[in-house]
Amino acid sequence: MLFYVRGMEQHRHTSQRDRLLALLKDRAPDWVPISEVLDIAGYQYGSRVLELRRSGHRIENDPGRAFRLLACPTSTAPDSNLAIDQQPQGSPPILESLFGDLSLDRSYKE
Repeated sequence: MLFYVRGMEQHRHTSQRDRLLALLKDRAPDWVPISEVLDIAGYQYGSRVLELRRSGHRIENDPGRAFRLLACPTSTAPDSNLAIDQQPQGSPPILESLFGDLSLDRSYKE
């Protein structure tokens, strides 16, 4: 029975993630108020946003106020309207960290 509950939980999260992604795509590049995100993903909305980010979606947030979709991964976007922020053909994918630029600061002298 425990496995079944976990399976149902996973299904609910997948459904919330898919509905949240659909909402963000529908409103892109505009901001979606946090109240609408809460209606879809509940109070665990941060987990759903993190799942989408880990799958390659670029999502910006205004803490406590709103979210917006900046780009979708091009591999899952068969039509051109899904990849909002497309890169030129042949260019390597831009990998961004959730923590910003983590490269060494060369201006700092020890």
